[in-house]
Amino acid sequence: MINAIQAEEMSLSIWLRSDGLSFAIYPKGATQDDAPMLKSTLPFAEHFSLRENVEQCLYEQPELSLPFAQVKIYYTPTSVALVPDALFDESNVDVWETTLCTKQTEALRPYLLEGEDKRLVGAMDRATLELLERSFLMLSLCPSYADKLSLLRTEAQQSLTSKLLVYLAYDGITIALIEPHGLSYINRFAYVRPSDGDSKHGEIMYYLGLVWQSLELSNTIDIVFDGEAEPESTLAKEQEELIKQV
Repeated sequence: MINAIQAEEMSLSIWLRSDGLSFAIYPKGATQDDAPMLKSTLPFAEHFSLRENVEQCLYEQPELSLPFAQVKIYYTPTSVALVPDALFDESNVDVWETTLCTKQTEALRPYLLEGEDKRLVGAMDRATLELLERSFLMLSLCPSYADKLSLLRTEAQQSLTSKLLVYLAYDGITIALIEPHGLSYINRFAYVRPSDGDSKHGEIMYYLGLVWQSLELSNTIDIVFDGEAEPESTLAKEQEELIKQV
């Protein structure tokens, strides 16, 4: 068991997915490539809201309430936009919310892109966001694909070739174009019928084709599939099938 004094020298990473919550506890200064001291996955109840599920997980897993030196929570925004720093004012977030949020129950949080003069502005459930901000003092919110974007940006700069990230979640798809000079496009598309495997597969191919045509991409671009799925999940297997078809 980890106590409060020990937690002050540790960091906590949490991944919010459509079907559950995963977390890992690391020694202070460690990276996600290092072995965690504690790691677990907690499933969500289908009849609970996201906020209710997160609250239940915090209650069932007392380690999550300890005073960690750093807490990083990864989530998949329900909508996302790429905004130049010069145009974004955090004191007027409510103005952006009226434009970017698809529901009144959502709220926005910005994420700074390292080495770029723009940021990602992502939406998530407001009640869940307020719960997280009350529960964790040293909190950083990150889009679930933030680390992948950073890695692909480095690869694009080194190879001078653009990358197209296709990030699959259980309820939608996020597509991002990373060019040698940085991230130039990102958008999320919600599935019309997320529980229908055949329909979802067709929607993925449709949205991928739509972005491909609108951005006039060439056949030489590298397509990278990633997602919130665990390695053995059906979503991970869908990714493998899509790679074969593109």
